[in-house]
Amino acid sequence: MLNDYEFIRPVTRQRVQDAIAALGYEANLTARSLRSGKTHMLGLVLSDPAAPYYAELASRVMAAAERRGYRVLVEQSGALEANELGALHGPQDTSSFRPRRRQ
Repeated sequence: MLNDYEFIRPVTRQRVQDAIAALGYEANLTARSLRSGKTHMLGLVLSDPAAPYYAELASRVMAAAERRGYRVLVEQSGALEANELGALHGPQDTSSFRPRRRQ
């Protein structure tokens, strides 16, 4: 119904829309992304987001993304290759996330 399913009777559609308005329903975007497999998220890695050039770039990227229904996560790398790769691939040292054996 909320995804514009075409085979819903107009009366039913209106009842659901009225309930949505009365309850103040807002879609859970996390749940929706888990179901669809699409997050509508973009990542932007900048060496220094406070620098005027990068601030303007980030602003324009975020505006363009918003117009298309996307959100942008910004990561600061400090111009360090390891940080840039970490932003792309996640943390490389996962030893702290491994369960320990019982002794």
